[in-house]
Amino acid sequence: EISVGMYVLNVGRIDSTNGVFEADLYLYLTATRERYELVGEAEGYFPNAGGNPRVWSVSKFATNSNLTTQYRVKGSFYFTPDAKPYPYEEFDFPITFEDPHRTLNELHLAVDSKYSDLSSDIRMPGFSRAAEATFEPSVGNASYPGGKKYARFTGNVHIERPRLNAAL
Repeated sequence: EISVGMYVLNVGRIDSTNGVFEADLYLYLTATRERYELVGEAEGYFPNAGGNPRVWSVSKFATNSNLTTQYRVKGSFYFTPDAKPYPYEEFDFPITFEDPHRTLNELHLAVDSKYSDLSSDIRMPGFSRAAEATFEPSVGNASYPGGKKYARFTGNVHIERPRLNAAL
């Protein structure tokens, strides 16, 4: 089992016409037995990434006994825009992680709430950080052709346009 945490630093360049947003975050992966590390192309681990996200290892927790690996992730991600309530818009920005090499039978994911949140300094163009932004982590699975199933972690950033700004 791997516990997954996402700490979102920034959400930027929100393109509601094309359903794309940029995100900058830390991804935390904590194993129960031995260190778990990403292998190969980063894009395969993020099914809703637009293009190849930049992913690099961060060694803040590097010790022989620590089973948590930390990655910095920057990239574009797809979301489903809904502009019906304009100008009082609300958006859900999902950032999805799954291991493309291990099926649901080989790898189980759990939410690591200790490492899952929004930064208190988060920047979101056109939105305020106050009570209009929340983060909801969840674990599920995805089925693919051929009957293969993979464990999937989704960190969802929910934001609302400030009511006063939208009214003005």
